[in-house]
Amino acid sequence: MDVIIIEIGARRCAVDLAAVEEVIPLGPITPVHSAPAMVVGAMNVRGQVCPVLHLERVEGLECAAPRLPRRGQAGLLICADGYHAVLYARRIGEVVRAQSGPATGAAAGPVSARLATELGEMDLLDLDRVLNDCAAQMNAAADARA
Repeated sequence: MDVIIIEIGARRCAVDLAAVEEVIPLGPITPVHSAPAMVVGAMNVRGQVCPVLHLERVEGLECAAPRLPRRGQAGLLICADGYHAVLYARRIGEVVRAQSGPATGAAAGPVSARLATELGEMDLLDLDRVLNDCAAQMNAAADARA
């Protein structure tokens, strides 16, 4: 499996490259009121409005001093579970191949497993879980307003 390495705070994590449609520059981000903390807003990606998720604000990945995304920084346009979103991480790095063999560790929160790569072991993010948790939190907030 090929993965793209990202930094969330001081932590290096892996994202399955199969879920990444492209690396895009962040455009203007429109705030979404009453959205969960992980949603910093929404942006237009070729006519489609996509939420922008700040990975440093995802439960289980939080860091002490999350940096706010700025226009022009890189984001990952991903598709997971049929849903598009833009992921913001502190740094988007290189693509590497996970070493053969099963991933280790139990799935917990936004992490599905530990992967061995040429850059060392790192957490593999479960993008389906991250997006489903985000949707559940947005639905709960909408229900609370109704």
